[in-house]
Amino acid sequence: MFHIVGISTCKGRLQHIKQTAAAFLEATPNNVGYLVVDYDCPEHSGEWVRTTLGNTGRAEALVMRAKPGAFHKTIALNAGSKHAISKMGAEYLLYFDADTVIRPGFIEQIIPLLQRDRFIIAEPTGEEDLTGLMIVHKSIFIASNGFEESFRSWGAEDLEFRLRLFAKHNYKFDVVSCENLVPIHHDNAMRVQFYTDKDIDFSNKRNFYKLLQMYAAYTGKSLKLKGLKDSDNPDKEELIKLLSLHPRNTSKDR
Repeated sequence: MFHIVGISTCKGRLQHIKQTAAAFLEATPNNVGYLVVDYDCPEHSGEWVRTTLGNTGRAEALVMRAKPGAFHKTIALNAGSKHAISKMGAEYLLYFDADTVIRPGFIEQIIPLLQRDRFIIAEPTGEEDLTGLMIVHKSIFIASNGFEESFRSWGAEDLEFRLRLFAKHNYKFDVVSCENLVPIHHDNAMRVQFYTDKDIDFSNKRNFYKLLQMYAAYTGKSLKLKGLKDSDNPDKEELIKLLSLHPRNTSKDR
């Protein structure tokens, strides 16, 4: 049974999993497990994990069969979280994307911050590939019902989860620096390859519009940003800062 389980989802990203899985296991102690959610991956990433990493005693794969061609990350994350809790004994869930390399030292960074009633996010750095990293206690996941599964296209599902925990459920949070996190850069085509909606800009805007509605529902405050529907939206960065729970936009005692 594991104190922490790192969870990544995969559909067509085996080349990244091969890099980040090995790095994660090397960078973490034996009481930290690793789970890949193979969401109908055409490259059979789950089989690769089982055959290549299974002998470590720390790596598992959850293979899900889904509608061909479609990828629903929130469904995969929720299923992976439930597996990590019920099958791997996870106390804490560490979400990180398949393209995030976790280096030695990261676990040591977060250990002093782990609390049942707080969550942890990566410090906003402008690196879009690092925004998906988040650590929650299993009780937080259970109490909040996890990720919002109505997010079916690319983008913003991680921001919605942290916003809901902070604004609706009143959980406080800590911010960890990204010095031991390295993103694997790639093009947008890879990001949306298995989503039904291939227009990443439109998908992003639609999901941010949904976030505005949720923000109003959670806080009772209406947040209107001019230009949200424009192709060039200068206010989007401010919204990202707010919904990323940037320290400048929250109380000193987060």
